[in-house]
Amino acid sequence: MPVPQVFNPDQANRDGDRRGDACDRCPGSASDDADADGVCEDVDTCPGLFTTEQTDGDGDGLGDACDNCPGAVNPGQEDVNHDGAGDACQPILVLAGIREDGGSDLEVDALARDPQGDPLSGVIRLQGSYAVPIQVPNFVQTFDCATSWDPDPSQPGAIGYYAEVPYVEALFDLGSFFDCEGGQPVYEFARGSCDSVPATSYFSPSLDVSIGPYPFDACA
Repeated sequence: MPVPQVFNPDQANRDGDRRGDACDRCPGSASDDADADGVCEDVDTCPGLFTTEQTDGDGDGLGDACDNCPGAVNPGQEDVNHDGAGDACQPILVLAGIREDGGSDLEVDALARDPQGDPLSGVIRLQGSYAVPIQVPNFVQTFDCATSWDPDPSQPGAIGYYAEVPYVEALFDLGSFFDCEGGQPVYEFARGSCDSVPATSYFSPSLDVSIGPYPFDACA
């Protein structure tokens, strides 16, 4: 309520706190100065941070001291990768594709851009290939097209595993045997690694994996 010692016949109290505007140091903010930096909350550009510096270089309503992109307007403070640098001032690198056209060099399609137009430079290092363990669930358990492994989600095609012991155990192309992936055949298989399978080797839409010895390589 307004303080009775100060003349204020209109009893104005904009922020609804216990002090009338006539005697309220921060009449526009009910919490007055929560961070105790001497700046009223309604005009404090960093209301949760003790700082008397109120500079807001990009004019987005957030002070430079608490703005994750002080040089770029971003009132929402979006930071998708949570690295402390806002998306509005984060450099972008996209490797759109890597191909080999028969020469000695690889061709790389890349996009590098800085939202504020700053020059970018860097190095791309190819570290070589590495193995990733994959477990393909048994298709017999569900007969669901989702019970499979999709090596490349951006492209059609998936690989299934069919095991009905002791009769059969095989890897197979879903589109060749079931009404999955549009019923279109995509993958064929041969025993051996893709680096070692002869060009004349017979590829098939299924591969019997019930025959050891284990482990062994298969090329898809």
